[in-house]
Amino acid sequence: MSRGIKECRIIHRRLHKTSICCFQYEIRICGRVVAATSRSSSSLPIKTRLARKKPAPEAPVSSLTAVAYSTAEEYDLKSILNALKEQGLYKEKVISEDLDDVLYASAKYQVSEESRELFIFREGSVVFWNFPEIERKAVLKFLKPHEEHSYSPSLVNQEVEALEFTYHENKTKFHDGSIYLSRDGEGDLEKYTFSSGLALSVKLAIWEASLDSYVMSIEDIIEVMNEKLTHCCELMELLSHHLEDKHHVRLEVMIIVLIMVEVLFECVHYASKFM
Repeated sequence: MSRGIKECRIIHRRLHKTSICCFQYEIRICGRVVAATSRSSSSLPIKTRLARKKPAPEAPVSSLTAVAYSTAEEYDLKSILNALKEQGLYKEKVISEDLDDVLYASAKYQVSEESRELFIFREGSVVFWNFPEIERKAVLKFLKPHEEHSYSPSLVNQEVEALEFTYHENKTKFHDGSIYLSRDGEGDLEKYTFSSGLALSVKLAIWEASLDSYVMSIEDIIEVMNEKLTHCCELMELLSHHLEDKHHVRLEVMIIVLIMVEVLFECVHYASKFM
């Protein structure tokens, strides 16, 4: 028993997936304390454990999307509201009495747990929240008679803004290209805020595309005008050279006349002197 106390050996072995490591500790108690440690490893290399990649704290898990279109320079909101009431598929919702340039409506018939809502802005933009593509196309076709100065369908389909959105327990925010809406917040006002930004963004994209198209359409005209301006510059340069040459010739003629006059005076002077 005493010998067991005097000399105690503890061997601890740990088995890894790719290697085996042995650790040996030796403790002797005899009026003094001596600790010895030895380590042996197998021929297999020891691989450090890779840190587990933590998932993003709040990644969108839903497939909800907010999609914005700009189809015209302006919408007639009054006629659209009357048409929506006659159609009976969407009901108007009031955000604030101060907002006169936007029409907020939601679908009466639910096809999923999440409601479908849309914001129609007077400046010709519409933003869909959780609308399938087929229903979005149907609404755009419905808005067609109420448009003023409509854009071409190819341009409308080319310039579309879309963002994913989801709900969470924290404050509403925009992070990594996704919208996070608070479940306890004022959803209507928050959606209106994001919708306004999307509407302005898609409107700006439409203007940029229209400007690019216009610039490309007048490239031939600009090229012809540049050629004509080049010809005009060459003609002006030629005329300038001609005027300069004419001036030089005039000066030369005047100099010759003066020389002839001087010679004539010298001849007269010479004749009067010797005759």
